[in-house]
Amino acid sequence: MNANIITSVLVQKDSDIATLLDQLVQAWKHWRDETPLELLDPTLGDSYARDEVIRSLHIGLHCVQDNPADRPTMATVVLMLNN
Repeated sequence: MNANIITSVLVQKDSDIATLLDQLVQAWKHWRDETPLELLDPTLGDSYARDEVIRSLHIGLHCVQDNPADRPTMATVVLMLNN
């Protein structure tokens, strides 16, 4: 494989990771600031159940804890989603 192609792919992946990390930081910031709905696309308008969105965001944030031991198991996630 051409070195330029490899470099381009790596830069793209690094950029994707940086974007993902930025989004995660923003999600935690909004959660701590008690403004999690600010993460939603404004074009959704009022077409969502507020409590379900907040619960889903909360579950998602549990699943991306820095320490894997702090993350819920899939069985726990299923229970959280069903309750």
